[in-house]
Amino acid sequence: MDPLVQPIQPAGNAALARISKLLALIYNYIRRLVRSKKAKPVAMASSTPAPTAAPTIAPASTSTPPAAPVKARIIDEQTARLKYWVEEPPINDHPSAEALIKYFRPDIKDRDAMIRVLKDIRLKAWQIKYYPCVGQWLFFKFGMTEHSTYPEIVDRLKQGQRILDMGCFMGFDGRKLVADGAPSSGITNMDLEDRWFPLSFDLFRDENTFEGEFFGGCDITDEDLFGEDSIHRGRYDMIYIGYFIHLFPPSQQPKILNNLVQMLKPKTGSMIFGNTSGTAKPSGYLMKADFAAPTKNERGEWVRPDFLFHSTKTIVDLMATSVKGDGEWDFVGEQSAINLDLSPTKAYAEHFKDVELVNMNFCMRRM
Repeated sequence: MDPLVQPIQPAGNAALARISKLLALIYNYIRRLVRSKKAKPVAMASSTPAPTAAPTIAPASTSTPPAAPVKARIIDEQTARLKYWVEEPPINDHPSAEALIKYFRPDIKDRDAMIRVLKDIRLKAWQIKYYPCVGQWLFFKFGMTEHSTYPEIVDRLKQGQRILDMGCFMGFDGRKLVADGAPSSGITNMDLEDRWFPLSFDLFRDENTFEGEFFGGCDITDEDLFGEDSIHRGRYDMIYIGYFIHLFPPSQQPKILNNLVQMLKPKTGSMIFGNTSGTAKPSGYLMKADFAAPTKNERGEWVRPDFLFHSTKTIVDLMATSVKGDGEWDFVGEQSAINLDLSPTKAYAEHFKDVELVNMNFCMRRM
């Protein structure tokens, strides 16, 4: 795959699409030319979009990093399947997910046919990344709807506001917004991994009707995505980060949230909200992420990154730290009990049985 990725947009005006594609090709050619003359020892992922083009990601460094110790290597598929794989989609336990598929796919006439479609899409997603959320069908949970502010979100979109779903995976939450009456034109989907997007169109078959945006190759740690020259800076009324913040080590999370704040409109009512893996333990629960790629610590050693299950206290502290000195904000962290007998949560809970799992929702709103 070309390291300079394009955003996947639904079909629309054909002439405009051709012009946009041509401009994107020219823009990416120039970026390649510039980078070839300004090589860096280690290339950072870049997400600077042209006005009519997508965010892009820089070519990877040609240098070979030191091999990681075996114990720190990313999890292999066989081990991942043993830990995270649930064979059958839990449509019996999630009628809202089944209803969403039926909304977009009236051509699927029976449940057996739906199961075949879902298994095919999930397998293709699994072959991209061995994530627990993929293997255990956790994307069947519409985290956005778990927030008490969900009706407000739909209403604000109807009023012409814009929401960013950062780390959107295949855009399930965005499709749920559409099914609940929100205009798709106000929805921006963004992910580091752009290969999820064709799968989403294969599943929902809405490439000709979805009027929102899909941006791939977007690295929230790269200032090109949210800096002064980015089209995303100060663009969004609401940013949703469903099961996203836990992907980063705890030490990086305040900076990650602050980077997202730069993409919010600087006005009263703009907000970042989301869900994360939670624990009833007051101080949170820290463990090593065996499903994530190893990183170097301060001593140059390859180790697995830390993974933090947040408590209500730690998530509120995180939000407050991320915007310290940046005006007045309201912070809310809410935990609720998990039905541990409900698939796919049951498989997830069995793997993390020492965590004292809870649902953890949070919201930070500019006052």
